[in-house]
Amino acid sequence: MKKKIISSVLALMLVVGCLPLAALAAQNDIDAAQAPTYNESTNEFFAGGTPITIEDTDEAGKAALIKWDGGQQLIAADAAVYGGSDTVSSNIHLRSTSITMNGGQVKDLVGGNKTKNEKNGCDYSLIDTVTLDINGGTITRGLHGIDNQHTAFGADVRKEQNGKSYKNYAIGDLNVTIDGATVNDFRGVTSYAYAENVDVVVGRDAAAQLKGFMWGTNGIIGNATFTMYSGSTDIGQSILRCSILGKMTYNILGGQIGDIYAGSYYPAEETAAGSNNWDGWGFGGVDYGFVGSTEINVGADAKYNDIISGFQYREDVEIFKNKYADASWCIKEIDTTAPIVLNLSARPSAEKLDAFSVIGSDASYVTTNWKATGITLDQNELLLNAGGRAVQLNASVLPEYNTDGIVWTTSAPEVAEVLDGRVDPRSAGTAIITATAGDVSAQCEVTVYEVEEPQIPTIDPSKPVDKVEVGSTSNTHVVISSSANQLVTEVLAGKAVDAVDEATKEAVKQAAESGKAITAAVSVELMDESQVAEADKALIKESADKVASGAVVAQYLDLKVLLTADGVELGTLNKLNSAASFTIAVPEELKADGRIFHIARLHDGKVDLLETVQNEDGTLTFSTDRFSTYALVYLDGSSGGNGNNGGETTTPGGDSTTDTGKGSDSANTGDVLPIAVLGAALAVSAGAVLTLRGKQSKFRHMK
Repeated sequence: MKKKIISSVLALMLVVGCLPLAALAAQNDIDAAQAPTYNESTNEFFAGGTPITIEDTDEAGKAALIKWDGGQQLIAADAAVYGGSDTVSSNIHLRSTSITMNGGQVKDLVGGNKTKNEKNGCDYSLIDTVTLDINGGTITRGLHGIDNQHTAFGADVRKEQNGKSYKNYAIGDLNVTIDGATVNDFRGVTSYAYAENVDVVVGRDAAAQLKGFMWGTNGIIGNATFTMYSGSTDIGQSILRCSILGKMTYNILGGQIGDIYAGSYYPAEETAAGSNNWDGWGFGGVDYGFVGSTEINVGADAKYNDIISGFQYREDVEIFKNKYADASWCIKEIDTTAPIVLNLSARPSAEKLDAFSVIGSDASYVTTNWKATGITLDQNELLLNAGGRAVQLNASVLPEYNTDGIVWTTSAPEVAEVLDGRVDPRSAGTAIITATAGDVSAQCEVTVYEVEEPQIPTIDPSKPVDKVEVGSTSNTHVVISSSANQLVTEVLAGKAVDAVDEATKEAVKQAAESGKAITAAVSVELMDESQVAEADKALIKESADKVASGAVVAQYLDLKVLLTADGVELGTLNKLNSAASFTIAVPEELKADGRIFHIARLHDGKVDLLETVQNEDGTLTFSTDRFSTYALVYLDGSSGGNGNNGGETTTPGGDSTTDTGKGSDSANTGDVLPIAVLGAALAVSAGAVLTLRGKQSKFRHMK
């Protein structure tokens, strides 16, 4: 068989657990960052974990200026710069290193520590996170993550050397960005060393030039991702005798790259039949590395020469195993069936594909197999009112070139429906909204509370009454419903509220969170004089007398907005977010020519005489935003008429306290909603009933 190809099919990843770096060296304390040092004799600069910036310089004989908080250092063109420390014969565990290069020139730039063979006394050399941000300048030889200058090869790297594991010389996360710079060669991990995760991004903000790209030589990596947006990379060699235990991913979204090796670098001349074949070498220097799985994504705007299978997919693997079976460095468990997934939106630019190209002449170059690897929502919790406005959830899916699409579902459509991320609240309860892209998903918990149509009594002005009655006007429903909704929203959001007391606030919170609908009902209780405190009666009488001597208190009223859930009283709503209008029907025996009526409100120890409209039908209308004790007060004047004052508005004068600010939307005759219309609306929406509680005493004049 000429070649072995794992064609463009979706296969299960080889799942390999990578032990967290912190667990690998839990016995080692984190060392503090050290002050940067420069060894002029070796031309080596060690940042010691202190963040540094490399810039251009005009200084004669120098190629770059290194700056850090509190210092700077000029270096020559052949300098090697380390983000870590010199640990050739010492131990260290740094939390992080950080190098930003904006200009200048260096020969080598290494994010990690300098290590060289564990025999020299270095038991461990660890860095949790390495960040290399290359924005400009030139690296003439190599950009490395970690370089342990050890002579272990292949399988020997995965064995303990002198009682020490390769994970003793490690980086947790290696994050590299290359923008607007020129880099000769990148190698993430070399020799007896390890990196859990390597992430390299090229040309996202500015085009960069990278001659060669390689995850590593002889080292070991957990997972590795290379993403290119612009610029050029001569070749994606992938690995040389290096092992990627998990997944290797190439995302070529733009720019230009040469050959990409799916697996280890293995050019034709080095094959067993090649002009420089390793089979004739005295030492097994073949590039025999392997990966757990490979995914290569090429965007429509990107250019690439070819995608070539690595050593692990060639027939030469068997020759290699047979020849070097007894060698300690021979990796005998090379997986020759590790999956390769290709997602290609562009054809290769090579005039003739390599003999070991994994693409094949019959490959499809436009695929819909770009799987999502992650998804997040802009909101993880929503609090909505049943029947209220819909809210749009937005999902972000990675990678950005995925073609999985998003599927939205709800766990309880009766509570909240979802369509393309638009969540519509339906009824009280909890629903989990799930956005799924391929095999990944994200969720948002939606709590829907419900405030039912308020239950408000109505009156029929065409029918005489034998006692004082209170009913609603056209705006009463709107105001009370709005106020109740606002209350529940603010309570559930944990905001401070002054419309209810603490006990009511807690009761409302518990009811709404348990999915119960909240009902607001207006309650009117006709109070006997004996039910009103003497001090309160005195305050009301005093305020009425300020309008005119001889004012009569005709009826005391206890006007409330009761909050209930499933028939259980939660408390009272003591304040509205705006004034609501109410209508009072006056008994015939109380009407008289020239008689003028007022409404007095006693709230928090203060009496306000409210602006009152005396309607042509004999009813009275007033507006209020607070609830407590009210009194119907009248004055006998000299004006003639039929006893209803023909729609006259009465406003208290003198020194009496008024509440025209809160009740600015004073009702007129047209504001009284006919009972047939209002009653029908209530019956449809909430089955409203007239709510009269307590004593309904026979009318008496109270002086």
